Formats: sequence, C-alpha cells, structure tokens
Amino acid sequence: MGIFLRRVLQQLCSLPTIATLVVATSAMLVWFRNLLGGSPESSLWADGFDARFLRWTAEWGYHALGQRHSWSLFWNAPIFYPHQNTLAYSDSLLTFQLVYTPLRWVGFPPMTALYLGLAMCAVGCFSLTVLLLRKLKTFSLVECLIIAYAAHFSLMMANFLPHYQLFGFHFAPPFFIALYLFVTRKELTWLAVAEVLYVLGSCFSVYLSLSLLILGAALVLLSLPDLLRDGGIKKMLRLSVPATLISIALAAALFVGHMRYYTKMVGATSEQSLDEIVSYSAVPSSLVFGRSIQSYWWKPHGGGYSQSGDHERAYFPGFLILVGATLAVVFLVRGGGGLDPGARRLAFLALCMAMVAIVLSWGPLVQGHRTPFYFLIDYIPVFRNTRAMGRYGMFAGLWLGILLVFGMRLCFAAKLSASRYNAIAVMILVAYAVESIPTGQVFSFEEPLRDRYSALKDQIKPGDPVVELPCQNGGHLETILRVLEQMSGGLVHHGHHVAGYSGRMSPEAGHLIHLDQQLVAGRISFETIGMDLRERGIQSILINLDRYPPEVVSQVTTDTLQRIGFQEVLRRGDSYVILRRVD
Repeated sequence: MGIFLRRVLQQLCSLPTIATLVVATSAMLVWFRNLLGGSPESSLWADGFDARFLRWTAEWGYHALGQRHSWSLFWNAPIFYPHQNTLAYSDSLLTFQLVYTPLRWVGFPPMTALYLGLAMCAVGCFSLTVLLLRKLKTFSLVECLIIAYAAHFSLMMANFLPHYQLFGFHFAPPFFIALYLFVTRKELTWLAVAEVLYVLGSCFSVYLSLSLLILGAALVLLSLPDLLRDGGIKKMLRLSVPATLISIALAAALFVGHMRYYTKMVGATSEQSLDEIVSYSAVPSSLVFGRSIQSYWWKPHGGGYSQSGDHERAYFPGFLILVGATLAVVFLVRGGGGLDPGARRLAFLALCMAMVAIVLSWGPLVQGHRTPFYFLIDYIPVFRNTRAMGRYGMFAGLWLGILLVFGMRLCFAAKLSASRYNAIAVMILVAYAVESIPTGQVFSFEEPLRDRYSALKDQIKPGDPVVELPCQNGGHLETILRVLEQMSGGLVHHGHHVAGYSGRMSPEAGHLIHLDQQLVAGRISFETIGMDLRERGIQSILINLDRYPPEVVSQVTTDTLQRIGFQEVLRRGDSYVILRRVD
C-alpha cells in the first residue's frame, strides 16, 4: 500500500499532472470569473432562463437520492401531476449527482455546489483527455494541452454554455480517444474505458446516447485500416467474445438504470417537425463567419441573437484554430509533409471526423437542399426526435484541435529546436485560450416567495397534489419563468405540482395555464377553475393574491370556497392564502 500511495503522489506531483490541472482550472476560473466577486447563490451564470431549470433538476436529484435515498422518487419528479416518470421529460443529470450530491452533503449551498460541480466535471474530463492523448505517444505534453483545450474550452463548447446539461459533452473527447486507442491497440481496456465514458455521458446528457453512437461508428469505420493492420482480424476475433460481454453488461446497466425511463416516452411525445429540426440546425457560414453569442471578442454587435450568432445555430471555433487546421489540410493534400504514416492517418481521421460532425450539425436541409441527415431521418425514425442538430458542431473541437497541432508542427517543428518549438506551442496555447474567452454573463436569481412555500409545507404532506395560482404571467416566456419559480418552491414544500417545465408539456399543465388566462381575462370565474381542480384531485391551493387583479381576488370568498369544496387554512392579509380540500 505504501508503494502504491508513493506512486500516486509522484504522479500527482509530476509536471504533466500539474500543467494539466493548472490549464483546466485556469479555464474554469475564466469561465466563472464573474461569479467570483459576487454571491453565487443569487446569480445565474451564462443564462437567466434554462439555468433555473437545471438548478432545479440538480437539487431535485439531491433531494431524491442524497436525502431520501429513493430511486423511484428520483424519476417521479414533483411536476406534471398526475403523470409519473416526469424527470425523463428532459435530461436527468444522473451522472452529475456523483459530484453534486457529495458537495451538498459537505455543506455547499445549491448554486455554489452547482457551479463547483460543473467545473469539477469539466476539469476531470479535460485531465482524462490529456492523459489518453499522451497514451497515443504521438503528441508532446504542450500539444496534448492544445488539443484538449480545443476539445473542452473552445468557442464551439462555450457557445452552448446556457444549457448546463451540455457539460455532459465533456465526456465525448476522452470517449473518442479511448475508442481510437482500442481500434489501434486492440486492447480491451480501452474499449471498457470508452464504454464507461459513453454511459457516464449518456446519463448526464441523454442527447449523447445517440450522437456518440453515430460518431463512434464513424470513427471505427474510418479507422478500419488500423483495425485490420498487423493481424488485426485475428486479434479482433479473439477479443470478440469478451468485448461483446463487456458491451452487453454496460448496455444493460445503462438501459436498466437510465434509458428505460426515456423509452417510456416513445409514443408519448410527438416527433419533431422538419421545420423545427431545421430551426435548430447550424448555419454553414457560421463556421467561418466570426461571430459567437458567448464569445468575449466575437459577440455580435449589440449583443443580440442573429442567424450566425445564435447559440443553437452557430459554432465558430475561433480564427486561430481555423488557420492551423487549414494549414494541416493543405500539407495533407500535398503529401503529408514530414508526418510519419501513423500521424498522417490520424490527421486524415481528424479531418474526416470534423467534417462528419460539421455536416451533421447542418441538419436535414441547407437552403432547401437535402443533407445526409435528411436521409437518416427516413431510414432511422429515432432521428425524428433529434431536435438540436447544431450541437453536433460541439464534437468538432477535438478534431480541429488535432489538425491545429499538426499544422503547427508542419510549420515550425522541422525549422526549430525542440525547446523553441515548445515555446511557440505554449504561446499558441495561451493565444487560443485568450481568443476562446466567453462572456460569462451573470443574471440575478431570487426566491421572493420562499416564506410562502415554507408556510405551505406546514399544511401539506410530501407528494400531495398542489396548485399555485396564478401560474400564467401574460407572455409565453414570462409564464415559463413563473412556472420555474413555482418548481423551485416545490423543493421547499415537496408538493406535487400540476404545472411544470421540461422538454415537453403535459395536457393537464397546459389546461391549467389556459384556465388561469381565462380567469384573468374575465371569461371564467374562480369557482370554475376551483371546481376543475377539485375534480382533478388537487389537495391544496396556494393563491398569491398580490399577483392577481382585484376583480379576481374579490371572487375568493368563503361562499365560493364552500361551493368548490375547499377551506381556507392560512391567510396572510392581501398577500396569499392557502386552501385545503374538504372531503
């Protein structure tokens, strides 16, 4: 044990480990810099909308798994009553709970644990990518850091910062490298590493389960020459049985623990329309257009969204990496320069994989012309449920980073000494890191009704069906923000809301919002909505009186409550009232 610990300490104190952690931690400090001088608990980083939902998802997972230790409760989130399995309406962030729950256990508050957990995931995956790249024995340490930085912290990744669940995409680069190691080395260890990373990534962001399968298959097909070289067929035949057993075991674990909850949604959710898929597909010109909505340097003028600046439709990686990758392609076309055969094959693979990811990100149509993805929709129906095709552009960073390094090597390595070349490589890493700085914008976050939710908690049992009114707030986005506020309140009182926000909407939630809109418009009475809630089995109602116009508040009378079968159990002046069902 003493020898093992000594080796571990030696590895942790080695130059590659220290350099890797310094670069990754520095990148995270730059990303989260605007949180460092303020209060994380009252701040939403990079986005003021979806961040609320992902904060709720992480905290619900902690409550269900870290506090209640209930697997079934985890999936039956307290939204969209009376439906079950509601956490599977969107990403569960199950893998994230491996980091978030321990942070909450040791005392970190929710938002601090959220941001610290996201940073830990990114730093850990970055470090693993560097480690696996060094196993290739093709790149120097500095080159590995450049490639890993392009894979994890490029603008292609930063462009999607508002969606915290896409931090799961940090599992993709080490997955690809491990899979490539398996193909070239034909060792089961690397297959097991790749498949474990696939499981972890899929349980973080369910979007990865299909996209990694597609791109992983593309990598294997493009690497067939390496797979078959040096008696590869015989080696693969010997490995086929244990490889199959490993794959089946991990696939079964993934299905039983995670994916089966999502397969229950098949048929319950409608397929995405072609127009909607197109609207979330990348614009080809955005690759070189020079605009990124999350970039500190290349943000569109005025800060607004534009076709090439929209975070769902653009994937500009930065000019430096484009120049370096272009130089590598030029050298490849001219015969590969001074690269050895193995390096040339890897450069060709990187070029092909980058193109596959980029072309898939264009979605089914480009200016009315069909793309390869259009035909995948016809032959593989599951693709109809893939909405945000632009996110495939996030996978190109790793491969463009490899091309950047080869371009850099072909330009400088043969002309300079090793020390000078490494010095230039360090300067390129720093320059690329500077060009990739995101805005890291921070939005305010408040919970003004927390005292009301605490009062409701004293009046109900966990899991009781509850409704909070009003649930609408005029416009569509304003209504969603109000529902998200109510979901946060649910983390306090633990009632089961009819309303909710996720990747899909329940009919009951839509009906409730419609009735509330009708109530405010004067088309129906409070008695009508009250009778509807009673028929649906609602046990308690929290009415925020100060958010309704006087003509609605005046309808909440003792006589009306008697007719609808509810009684007043708590009132705080003109602020709010809590009603309880009378049986």
